[in-house]
Amino acid sequence: MDAELSLVTANLAHAAPGKLIYDPFAGTGSFLITSSHFGATTFGSDIDGRALRGKKDRSLLLNFHQYKLVSKFGDTFVSDLTNTPLREVPGVNKRVFDAIVCDPPYGVREGLKVLGSKRPEREKGPIMMNGSWRHT
Repeated sequence: MDAELSLVTANLAHAAPGKLIYDPFAGTGSFLITSSHFGATTFGSDIDGRALRGKKDRSLLLNFHQYKLVSKFGDTFVSDLTNTPLREVPGVNKRVFDAIVCDPPYGVREGLKVLGSKRPEREKGPIMMNGSWRHT
């Protein structure tokens, strides 16, 4: 992602101290870094865990170290938006993030990838029921 476009996007999202920003297509973290530059605490996910983990000398977390923004790094996890763990459970959780910033994939360079069950009949219910965790 172009650095200027990333900074403009974080600015439009009102990234600032005390804000929680999420990038569902984090990749190597350009939007997370720029949002953290403005003082926001950032979280991200990506369908490709390799992009998040990186290699020995290159990773998303090392990018935060390079720019001295580690204190603004929340966390990342592997997920796709068709089966995200960040779904609303009625009566349990409300809005968590102040903004979502991303450069969504357009499907031109990459083939369609989806995580999760190959059985569409499987229930996709809440992760908490009656105040206790439900493991699916």
